[in-house]
Amino acid sequence: MRTRDRDRMLRRADEAEEKARKDFRRSLRATKATNGMGTIYFIGPPDRDVVKIGWTSGSPYRRLKNIQSGNHTHLELLAAIAGTKEEERRLHDYFSFALYREGTRSEWFLLTIEMRMLLELFKDGLRPNMDQDLAARVKLNFAWLLARPSYEAMEEEACRRALQQLR
Repeated sequence: MRTRDRDRMLRRADEAEEKARKDFRRSLRATKATNGMGTIYFIGPPDRDVVKIGWTSGSPYRRLKNIQSGNHTHLELLAAIAGTKEEERRLHDYFSFALYREGTRSEWFLLTIEMRMLLELFKDGLRPNMDQDLAARVKLNFAWLLARPSYEAMEEEACRRALQQLR
């Protein structure tokens, strides 16, 4: 295949993927508007023991950008899972003992061992080198959340389906 043809094909594939991502975001916004589904996110600095647990009906990456603009510490998206506002409140209630500023309505929490394990399970699933007792307790307490797809997985699936339709 000639270089020009390959470049054209790659450009079309990139355009199709970007269109699929836009279509996914549009359909996700429409779905969220009708059933209250959004994304529960965990944002925090990589080198500190605090984490913000929040909910957004939009992109968690956009939310990270908004939060970062008002924060002098570098922040990262630690996890993002499909969920409702009510489920985000449930997490707040569960971790209320670890509020970063006690007595405030903040969404920032100290990163407890249990929360750290929850984030690890979101990222990598259960691994042999994990504290199995803690992992079992976290999986039991948060089975309702761990069964959810990540934001990235939902976006990937939508792109895969859109690309299949183009073929």
